[in-house]
Formats: sequence, structure tokens, C-alpha cells
Amino acid sequence: MKNDLVTPSNNALLQHAPVGKNEQSRLRQYLRWLDAENRAWLDGNLTDYSAYLVSPNRSPRPLSPASANAHLSTIRKQIKRVLDLPQTRQQLFALASQRCTADGYEANPANLAVYVNEVERALLGSIHPTNTKHRETIKQDRPDTEHTRLTFDQANALLNAPDIASTKGLRDLALIAFLLCTGLREQELCDLRVSDLRQTVDGVLGVLVREGKGNKQRVVPYGANEWVLVILDKWLERLSLEYPI
Repeated sequence: MKNDLVTPSNNALLQHAPVGKNEQSRLRQYLRWLDAENRAWLDGNLTDYSAYLVSPNRSPRPLSPASANAHLSTIRKQIKRVLDLPQTRQQLFALASQRCTADGYEANPANLAVYVNEVERALLGSIHPTNTKHRETIKQDRPDTEHTRLTFDQANALLNAPDIASTKGLRDLALIAFLLCTGLREQELCDLRVSDLRQTVDGVLGVLVREGKGNKQRVVPYGANEWVLVILDKWLERLSLEYPI
């Protein structure tokens, strides 16, 4: 596309833009990049912009593949929306007429349609997800170095903190010990029933998590940490004495 021809301005991308704060921010970031690069939105720049979003040189910081894909999806949808606007099509046909004249062709409807279709096809191809989408690496297992773990002394300090002379203190001890021994998440612990505490799979004693991460049910074995059940039983026994049914 020749620079001496009048093209729809980059601000055209803000026409009928989504009202969401995130979408508005993504579009304005793209417009700033276009202006900084002296580019026009009709030229189809998502491939280069896609690389820029995850570049280590991006300021203030590069985006993760997931965040970059969200940005690109917003821009892609808005480009398609603006491309279908009547005023955009009028501008494209006016641009086609200028191009035909500049190239020595008659500006008849057939030639104009060929040029407009060429622009649209090139633009839609350049913003297609296959050319711009980032692949996300799903980590199934994480090395120990990526986990923050309590030391033996830190775990003991937590276990010794509650005053077990009170029912509240014994409850706190039971909850702390259970989390340390099973690794359950906070919500998983809150959702437990008494009947879940002693379940077996292939004869191995464990706790039943009815709805864990990813809506998956699982049984977490106690292994050498069955001693936590002694503390839980003491707490439940004290509750039954203080609050008899």
C-alpha cells in the first residue's frame, strides 16, 4: 500500500470498541505501538506486534503467552469489527479508486472490488491466529526449586503455637497438622466431612477430597502421617463433650 494514498486512520480501531476496561487498554496499547512504529492498522501488523508483546525488551515487562494471546484476541476481533463498518468500506473503495488511477487502470467496479478484496484477504491472513498465537507450555510437574517449603523447625514452631488447653487451640493444632500432613488446599480442607477422614483405596488409608483442583475427586494417603488422626479425634471428642447432640 503506497504511503501517498489516504488510508483509514489508526484511530478508526476505536470506533464501536468494546467498553471493557481491559479491552480498551489493549487497543490503546496497540495504537501506541502502531504510532511508534509508523505503521497503519490496515497493513496487518499483528505478527510483529505478537513478537513484541513477549519480547524481553518490552517495557515495562514482557507478557506471558496467555496474556499476549488475550491481547491479540481483542485486537483481532476489533479489526474484523471495524473492517465490516460501512464507513471503512467506503474508505477502502475510495482508496482503491486512487490506487487504480495511480497504476493506470480504469476505476470500474470490477477493478475496485479486486483491490478491496486483496486488501481484506491480506489483512485477515496476517491477523489469523495461526500466524500470531503463542503456544503455552503447560507444566505438569514442577521441580522442587520452584516450591517454597517449610523447614522442620518452622513446621514444629507452627505445631507448638496453639494453646491446646482450649478447644479453639486444639482446633487450630488439628487444622495446622492436617494441612502439613496432607498438603490439602484451604478450600479442600474447609469442604471436608468427618466421614471423609478415613477412606481407603486398595487398602491404603487416606482422606477423600471430593472436589479438588480441576473438579477432580481424589484420595490423599496419610502414609507415615496417620498420627494426625489422633489429634483430629481428640478435637472431635472435645467438641462432642462441649456441644452434645
